[in-house]
Amino acid sequence: VITFFVSDYITNESIILFLKYFSLISVATLPSFMANLAVQGDKRFDRLLWMRLINQVLFTGTVIVLTILKKSTLVSVILAYICSNFVASIVILLLGWTKIWTLRYFSIESFKEIFHFGKYSMATSVSSNLFNVTNTFFINFFIGPAGLAVYNLGGRLIQIVEIPLLSFAASGMPSLSSYYNQNKKEEMMYVMKKMVGMLTIV
Repeated sequence: VITFFVSDYITNESIILFLKYFSLISVATLPSFMANLAVQGDKRFDRLLWMRLINQVLFTGTVIVLTILKKSTLVSVILAYICSNFVASIVILLLGWTKIWTLRYFSIESFKEIFHFGKYSMATSVSSNLFNVTNTFFINFFIGPAGLAVYNLGGRLIQIVEIPLLSFAASGMPSLSSYYNQNKKEEMMYVMKKMVGMLTIV
């Protein structure tokens, strides 16, 4: 809410868009994000596929309609993204895939256990994402939008490699965490080595 009003005092168009819509995107995508974690933990990859299909079909369909009606602008596409994620999140909440009811089992002990288990991966994820954001800001300020476009094009090409790697890692993560929770360290290391070997060959 604060960033929305702060954006009135900024002159850079890209930062204005970021400050205005980042909080809305965060709220709209939160249930989908939580459901993503829950279905991966349950090894329900069919649900994961449906979640991504609902989101992508809604967003792509909305953008196509906007383009046909000649109302496709940067702001309208951002709003379409927010709306498609919001609708997908409502559907996911109604289906119960977020496991929101488990909040009644909350305890300080379980919170500490989850915090200590995930603190390093969370720190790694946050720092790598912040690194990408700061790259974008610095390139935009010092080189300009044209340089940023070239940089983003390279990033999109890298995603061709990243998408299958991340999908592979996401499908293997539940098995690794299952062995870890059962204190089967040898089995966990065997699966990890096998995954690393297969990924290296690919």
